[in-house]
Amino acid sequence: MSISQRVAAHKYIYFGSVLLGIAFIGTGLQHLIYLHFVATLVPAYMPVPLLWAGLTGAAMILAGISFLLRRSNTLAALLLSLMMAGFIVMIHIPKLISAPHEINNWIRAMQDIAILGTAMMLTSIKTLNKAGGYLYALPIILLGAAHFMHPALITPKIASYLPATSVLDFIVGAAMVALAVCIIANRYARIAAFALGVMLLVFALLYSVPTLAANIKDGAEWTTFLLSVAVACGGFVAAGRVK
Repeated sequence: MSISQRVAAHKYIYFGSVLLGIAFIGTGLQHLIYLHFVATLVPAYMPVPLLWAGLTGAAMILAGISFLLRRSNTLAALLLSLMMAGFIVMIHIPKLISAPHEINNWIRAMQDIAILGTAMMLTSIKTLNKAGGYLYALPIILLGAAHFMHPALITPKIASYLPATSVLDFIVGAAMVALAVCIIANRYARIAAFALGVMLLVFALLYSVPTLAANIKDGAEWTTFLLSVAVACGGFVAAGRVK
């Protein structure tokens, strides 16, 4: 890798980590603002759900600050990876087992797996970087395929004011699948990952900014926006990690 390529890769990772930091600070604040609702998502076998909900929100904020300040990035990324893996094992897998035909449960699981992959790519451990790239790209393929079914929680959502939204939905889904396959196959992977990150981020902004401008206190819309941004971050980080 040439010096210019190394500089570009560093910039991609830096931008992705800062963006992820902002997304997690926002998500952590939401955990604290809507603490009682978040507590209902804590598995029933865990005691004092309010405490776990609060600790999760605080951990997200601290991880986000670490990414923004570029302090203890590997430690923050490792701990964030463990937390995301915990969400998948304790929340998503039981939901998928109990309701395997509910597509939105699959989408939320894929979104969190993609974020887990992003966190793994942000560590300085090469083995985790490589595994994280696959864990990011594989869910993107499934999320892209889901665009052909138009589910409610899809990433990214297509703004209703855009022309031919149904057709655009198919195009975005197909592009997600194609770009993720390029990342996995390591064919034009850096260009594909960067294009994926840009596409996901642009559509997240197109969908959420008008809604948030109309109602800045819409907690559900903030959740959709922050989640979409967090998934988009992986494209930029992957662009910096692929060879």
